Amino acid sequence: MNVLFFSVRHHHQNYFRKLSEQANQSQQYQATLVRHRHWWLRNPWPLFRNHPELDDVVLLKLKEKCQDTNDYHLPAHTRWINQLWLGLFSRFLYRAYYNGLRRQQPDVVVTWGGLMWHQRLFVLAARAQGIKTLLMENGPLPATTTIDPKGVNFINSLPRQLDALPLVTSTDRPLPASLVPRHSNRHKPSQDAPSADTPLPKRYIFVPFQVDADRQILCFSPWLANMRDFYRALELGVEHLPDDVQIVIKEHPSCPKHYADLHTRHSRIHFANSHNTQKLIEQAELVITINSSVGLEAMLLEKPVAVAGQAFYNLPELCQSATSQAELNHILSNPNLWQPSTEGRRYLGYLYNEYLVKGSWKQAEPDHIAAMNQRIVELSQ
Repeated sequence: MNVLFFSVRHHHQNYFRKLSEQANQSQQYQATLVRHRHWWLRNPWPLFRNHPELDDVVLLKLKEKCQDTNDYHLPAHTRWINQLWLGLFSRFLYRAYYNGLRRQQPDVVVTWGGLMWHQRLFVLAARAQGIKTLLMENGPLPATTTIDPKGVNFINSLPRQLDALPLVTSTDRPLPASLVPRHSNRHKPSQDAPSADTPLPKRYIFVPFQVDADRQILCFSPWLANMRDFYRALELGVEHLPDDVQIVIKEHPSCPKHYADLHTRHSRIHFANSHNTQKLIEQAELVITINSSVGLEAMLLEKPVAVAGQAFYNLPELCQSATSQAELNHILSNPNLWQPSTEGRRYLGYLYNEYLVKGSWKQAEPDHIAAMNQRIVELSQ
């Protein structure tokens, strides 16, 4: 079996190299590594190649560019120039990846995420030729990694009904009891919300912000376009809260944006950027997220969760769902009304023991590399 690893970022290339070296040494499969630029100028004819989904890829990239601006808006002439350039560039890249795959003829391709610009074009080129694709992502539970033949996050291959999951496992391990802190963005402005010494409200709902330009928001958040939209929705819902309940927000540590103007905008909505996320979850009465992995972490810590976007774990037995302002207001009106099913622990057990691969790709310990290569073999059958 020939497996081709396609990388865009340098740290993913290093990880794929470790997987490839172990696979080739153990003769599990024959591995090849390719960086995204290596095929750009090879087999240049035809100069462009088309695919029915390329316009969607371009529109998503434009949406990402808008999210990266302070006001979520591109001037009309800038948008027009970007759309023209991206339309041509996407067809050039798709041609390069298509021809490269036709020349290599791998049985399986592996890449990261599958929704980012280069990776999505590569996946389209592979699937157009009937090549099996495996997509990796950070695992949603502590110290885990995801690999899925269908997609990551909301479009993964997990069933959407709890009773459809094979929940009985033979290799159960205890679920993790502590979370892994996120790394902070070194380019984030130095201003901050109150320090970790500032006491939290006695009763509060915890709301983790996400990264505006992340595919979780761009692709799977139908009614909340960004974190300022999310804040406005919470602001509208505050009046429905019980009088002694507050809202506590933590900005995503990796987000380059800063929301200093929101920190003191409403007396019942507080920011706690310096507080530990696990502590914020444990002391909260409810966690409301768009579709962050913090939702799963809250389940892990046995806290009720409400999801305001599209999340694979948003099952009726496990979470409340807020698909509109009215539904969010209803949840806020009585944050203690709903409690998750006892099936939550079994669901998490399935994710942790069966679906996810143990170990973080960032550490890439030998046991993790061996387990990931074994999973690649299994999913390639």
